[in-house]
Amino acid sequence: FGAVSGTPPYLRIQGLQEFYGNQIDYFISHYRSAVKRFDLYLLFAEKGFRLLAKGGYLGFICPHKFVNSDFGSGLRRFLIEESAINSIVSFGNNLIFNQASTYTCILLLSKENNTSFNYYEFPDMPIVELSSRLFQQSKENLLNYDLQNFSENPWVLTTKGVPTVLNRLSHQLKKLGDVCDEVLVGVQSGIDNIHVLKVVGKTSGKVIKLFSERAGKNVDIEAGLVKPFLRGEDIHRYEEPQYTYYCIYPYQLLNGKTKIIEEDTLKERFPLGYDYLKEYRRELTEIRVRQKTNPKYWYSCHRSRDMKVFESKRIITPEISLGCNMTLSLAGIYHNTKVYSIVPSTEQPENIHYWLGLLNSKLMWWFLSNTGYVLRGGYFVFKTNYLNPFPSRTSNFSVSDDKASHDRMVALVNQMLELHKQLASARTDHEKTVIQRQIDATDRQIDQLVYELYGLTDEEIKIVEEGST
Repeated sequence: FGAVSGTPPYLRIQGLQEFYGNQIDYFISHYRSAVKRFDLYLLFAEKGFRLLAKGGYLGFICPHKFVNSDFGSGLRRFLIEESAINSIVSFGNNLIFNQASTYTCILLLSKENNTSFNYYEFPDMPIVELSSRLFQQSKENLLNYDLQNFSENPWVLTTKGVPTVLNRLSHQLKKLGDVCDEVLVGVQSGIDNIHVLKVVGKTSGKVIKLFSERAGKNVDIEAGLVKPFLRGEDIHRYEEPQYTYYCIYPYQLLNGKTKIIEEDTLKERFPLGYDYLKEYRRELTEIRVRQKTNPKYWYSCHRSRDMKVFESKRIITPEISLGCNMTLSLAGIYHNTKVYSIVPSTEQPENIHYWLGLLNSKLMWWFLSNTGYVLRGGYFVFKTNYLNPFPSRTSNFSVSDDKASHDRMVALVNQMLELHKQLASARTDHEKTVIQRQIDATDRQIDQLVYELYGLTDEEIKIVEEGST
C-alpha cells in the first residue's frame, strides 16, 4: 500500500486475555512488538508498516506511552531496526478523545530508510485550537532526532530547550537506582477487603479492634499479626504520614529473611486472626489457584515484601502524584501498591534528609515530567522504572563546599519537616498563613540549592521553572 492511516484499537494484554486469549501465543510468535504486557495498537503499527510499499506512509493516532514504557520496548526496537520513524507529534497533556482518558500522538512512519525523525509536543491548550495549530507548525518548531542515538530503551523526547538541561543532568555519574538499596512497590494483599482493615479504636495492647469491610463488622485481631498500612492518599509532602488501616501480614523475619508463618503456628499464636481468615478460606484458596501461587498458604498475601525494608527508615511516595509529594516513613509502617519506598544505600554517606530534599525539588518534578508517563490532569507515575533514572548528586565530604551544601540541605529539610508539624497543629487561619509562608520560602531555598548542586545556569533554571509549574 502507498498509505495506511487510522486509529488502531487500544487494548492492554489484560483485555487481550479476556477477549483474545487463544490468539496471544500467535501474537507473541509473529510480532516483534508483542513483548511484556503489550497493547494491541503496537501490533497494528507493526503490521501497518509491513503492509507499506517502498516509499509508503503510515499515519496513526495512538497512545504515546510506547515511547517510554516497558511494554513499548518491542515496538521501539522494531521502529529503529526498520528505520521506520518519520515524525512523532505528541498532544502532550491534551485529551483528543472525549470518551477516553488516553494521551495520544500522531505516529508517522515511512518506508524510506529514515536516519532521523522530527518531534513536536503541543503545550496545554483548548482542544478547539489544536487542529488549527497542527497545520501551522513550521520546521523551526520541530526537534530533529538522529535514529542512531536510540534503542529499545525508553526514549526521552522533549520540547526545545529541554535537551540542554537533560544533558546537564546526565553528567551526574550516578542515578537514583545506583544510590539506593531498594526502590520498590508495596504489599499486594490477598483480597483487600479481607486482609486490609480499618482502625476503629485504640491500637495499643495485644489485641486490636478493627473494622472488616468484608465481614461488615468490627473484629478483634492480635497486634502481632497486623501491620500499620498506608495508602497513596495518605502520603503528603514533608508530612508525617497518618495511617488509618492495618494489613494482616502472616510473615516473620527468620535469620534476616522474610518467611511465611506456617498454618499450625498461625493458628496457635494468632487464634483470633486465624478464625477471622478461616471464614474466607475457600475464596482465598481459589484465588491462590487462579494466580498460580501455593494454595497451601491460602491466608498469605499475593505479593509480600521484604520485612527488613519496612522496618527501616525510608522515603515514600504515592505512585500517582501531581508534583513531588514525598516524605519520610517511620520504621514498622507498611504500605500498599499505590505507594513506593525509596531506601538509600547504607554505603552512601549522605543523610536521608539530603535525599528527601533532592527528590522533592522542582528539578526532580521537571525531570519526571520530561522523562516519565503522564496521566489525566497532568499527574505522573512515580514507579521504580521512572524513579531509578533520576540523576542523583552525591556529596564528596572531603570537599568543604560539598559538605557545606549537604549540611545546608539537611538543615532546610529538617526545617520543612518541623514547619509541616507546626502547620498540622496550627489552630487559627493567621497561624496557618504565617507558617505556610515560611514553608514556601524554605521550599524556594531548597530549589535554589538544588540548582546550585547541579550547576544549572540562569537560562537552564528558567527552563525548569517554566516547565514545572
